[in-house]
Amino acid sequence: MMTAEGRQTSIRQSLLNNMLLLVLLVGVAVLITTFVGANQLTQSLSRILIGQTIDRTEAQVAQFMTPVRHAQTLLQHWSSEGLITPETGDGARNLVWPLLMASPQLYGALIVDPDNRLLQVNRRSDIWALNLVDGSGAVPSRTLELATLNATWQPIDYQFDPSSRPWFRNAMEAPPGEIRWTESYQFIGSGVPGITASARIIGPEGRTWVVALDVLLEDISEFTRSFDVGYRGLVLVTDQDGKIIGLPNLPQFASQSAREQAYLKRPPELGFALATDASSAFQPGGSADSTVEITPVRFRSEGRYWWGQAKWIPLNESQEIFTGVLVPEGEMLGGIQQLRLLVLSVVLAVVAFAVYRAISLSQRYSGPISRLADQSLKISQGNLEERDTIRSSLREVNNLAQAHEVMRTGLANLLKLEDDLQLARQIQQKTFPQEFPQVAGYQIAAGSRPADATGGDTYDVIGVKRHEGQAQLVHHHPDEVYVILSDATGHGMGPALTAAEVRSLFRMGVRLGRPMEEIAAQMNEQLVADSHGGRFVTAWMGVLFPGSDRLQVFSAGQAPILCYRAASGTFEVMEADAPPLGVLPDLTPDSSTIELEPGDIMAIISDGGFETKASDGERFGLPRIEQLIRVNAQKNAQEILDAIDGAVTRFLDQLPPDDDQTGIIIKCVSRP
Repeated sequence: MMTAEGRQTSIRQSLLNNMLLLVLLVGVAVLITTFVGANQLTQSLSRILIGQTIDRTEAQVAQFMTPVRHAQTLLQHWSSEGLITPETGDGARNLVWPLLMASPQLYGALIVDPDNRLLQVNRRSDIWALNLVDGSGAVPSRTLELATLNATWQPIDYQFDPSSRPWFRNAMEAPPGEIRWTESYQFIGSGVPGITASARIIGPEGRTWVVALDVLLEDISEFTRSFDVGYRGLVLVTDQDGKIIGLPNLPQFASQSAREQAYLKRPPELGFALATDASSAFQPGGSADSTVEITPVRFRSEGRYWWGQAKWIPLNESQEIFTGVLVPEGEMLGGIQQLRLLVLSVVLAVVAFAVYRAISLSQRYSGPISRLADQSLKISQGNLEERDTIRSSLREVNNLAQAHEVMRTGLANLLKLEDDLQLARQIQQKTFPQEFPQVAGYQIAAGSRPADATGGDTYDVIGVKRHEGQAQLVHHHPDEVYVILSDATGHGMGPALTAAEVRSLFRMGVRLGRPMEEIAAQMNEQLVADSHGGRFVTAWMGVLFPGSDRLQVFSAGQAPILCYRAASGTFEVMEADAPPLGVLPDLTPDSSTIELEPGDIMAIISDGGFETKASDGERFGLPRIEQLIRVNAQKNAQEILDAIDGAVTRFLDQLPPDDDQTGIIIKCVSRP
């Protein structure tokens, strides 16, 4: 084997090198595919797991908020029915207090009547207290410890006007019964941060009441810190402005004081990298579209990769909170690393075994293949006689050796057939007239191009001079000129033999001095006797009479024939006078006579010309031939034929022709 640099190597060495290279490439491809696939699997599983986690977290947050909405509904109902009154405190012990006790996430309840009187029940350390504030908000409130019913009057050191509070304004701006949540803020009096859910209702006598429920951020954080998201995951909850209302379960937030300092701050303000990186990955904000979920993201923080996903969880139609879940990637899919090591070990073992097998197989295959290569070289050099019998334990090698021997024999036969075809082509080409008779007043041009080495088309132009009843073939001053164009069905060796027979029969008839009709009848009779398998021959015959404007013609299946009239610039399209030769045993030729004027042109073109197909299936067509004749009508016969031949060649655009292409042009150039 000759390499690009000109160095030679044995087939064994080449086979071994290529097999080893293939083994290494496959091994590397497997490793790359495995590691890339593992990464893709990691990301795919991470997305699935983080998606499941965020869905579970959403359900838990919804579970936390559901009692708040349920309690709101009850408070609205009780207030609208007059069961709770801020003036006397009725219903606080029997209705409001048990409701708050049943929902640990509730810090307190507030009911405001149309006279701006307030009933408030909330937690104070370990007790539940009832506060009643009159409409002015400036007088002392009466406080009742609900567990012991101890009532005291306690002055308040701040102005408390319910109508000025954010939860009151939210409720008054909403339709009756719709719950509105406040942004995170610090409760008046206690100073603890929280959020409030409030609603406006139509109470007794059709007047407006406001009911509200307080939720401490500390209670929300206690809830989020208790989330079991698995894989040491964390949950972070913010409001629409990105302020923290629910803290993750991290050591730095273990104490209540640390949590109180973190409330109402944005993640980057907390001072630890994970919250900052997660905030950059999620970018929550009040302008987020709550109908769009944030897709799972992978980010790096504190030297390792995390997966996170966030969701806007609606509180009502216009308000929502932002909940994010963070999970370490390594603890999420730790088994993937062990899988990678296992795959690496298996691949290395397989590659080692493949190398061993490559060496063994190269030795097994190199011998017979080398000998087959030597034989191929000899065959390429034309040595078809020297043989080398090859035996191998491999069935494919034996089949290859047998095919090699069949190829040798077939190639020898093919070379012999090629020689025969070339000889047949030479013989057929010599049958075409090398020189046409000179006919006063006329120009004749003819040519043929076979589709294969040999063709089924033929033509002949024969000058005849009659003397004492004998016909003599001449080229100068003939008395008559016989012309024939025939097309045997198909193309190749068989039709070529038929074409040679047609030419011989036609020439024999001319030599015997027979009229054209008799020649055609005898040719048909002989072809019927000789033909088989449905073969036939189309033929056009004509006789020119020098010194006359007459052309006697007869067509056996050869059509269409074109006659261009120079005076009018029009064409006469002539059809066949009889079926093709070799079809019917009895044929009675009936010739006709055409009178030609100067400039008139007879064009006899075989179907291989006008039926030529381009690559898109379009036919060359008779109209193109008519146009070529009309455009070149002033030129001589040979130039007209060359124009048609060139146009057909360009139309094929280097495609091989489907059929033999033969044509004869007879042009009348002067009146006798």
